Amino acid sequence: MNQYIIRKAVIQDINAIVKLHDESNDYLETSGNFRQPYWAKGVYPTLVSVSDDVNKGITYVAVKDDEIWGVCGFDHEQHPKYEEQPWSIIAAPEQVIVIHNLVTSPRHYRQGVASALLRYSIEYAKNCDGVTIRSSALSN
Repeated sequence: MNQYIIRKAVIQDINAIVKLHDESNDYLETSGNFRQPYWAKGVYPTLVSVSDDVNKGITYVAVKDDEIWGVCGFDHEQHPKYEEQPWSIIAAPEQVIVIHNLVTSPRHYRQGVASALLRYSIEYAKNCDGVTIRSSALSN
């Protein structure tokens, strides 16, 4: 099993995170995988949006061999559309942990990076009295 260090992102990680998002967007575009229309290189995520999330303290990275292999954000901010969903677990907003922008480097697909970040999100939720975890997700 691959071992990753999962840690909160720091300012020095921002350029590497943007590069990882760009690599992923390039892969999604060239492979024919569905992606949200606003997810495109230079459109989203951008240096500004990544910087904002890192500065808010909500971004976490999976690191191996001194390289960021994956990234995601955790917080309590739910998209307004979430209110329309028939969730099986009803929880107060502060009890909901939302996973944002979970991305792994295309060079490291199928190596357990996303799984490691998801396991970390479960522990994160337990440590901050989260009752449920929600996410918008795409598959490739």
